[in-house]
Amino acid sequence: AVEKIKAASNTLVGQEETFKDTATDEEVGEFINSKKLLLQSLKDVATSIATDEEGRQSVIDTLQSSSVSVKFNSNETQAEVQEILESIVDMDNNEDLVSEENSELITDILDNFVSYSAETDCSLSTNFTADLESRTIKYLEKSSRSNLANLVPNQDPIIK
Repeated sequence: AVEKIKAASNTLVGQEETFKDTATDEEVGEFINSKKLLLQSLKDVATSIATDEEGRQSVIDTLQSSSVSVKFNSNETQAEVQEILESIVDMDNNEDLVSEENSELITDILDNFVSYSAETDCSLSTNFTADLESRTIKYLEKSSRSNLANLVPNQDPIIK
């Protein structure tokens, strides 16, 4: 199931890139509806796929690629990405650490959310954007806590 979802996600992302400058409003709406269906399918299987770090990475990678485009997303698609991510990564549990790769993907997703909100809702008029502040803190804490978990005191910082 995850391979089919990843393939569909990659196809959508490829089409978004191809048509980003030429898509009509109707075509953009069709892309967004297709993405909603893809995310619903992923949501239905995400917790069963993400039982190990590899499965979790597959889901998070798909979420990252699905959240990139401002033009081909909506509050609904971004909220769905957020919900799926939070269903497989417990942002409030300090013991639930993620791999370095997943930590980077989570911060990429956060960056996508912020970019989307900055372009579509600067006035904080939607619930998605209004909730983003508290979620930003949780996402950054999860990422930094996971990255620091394997370091030792007085170890030189790792700069990427």
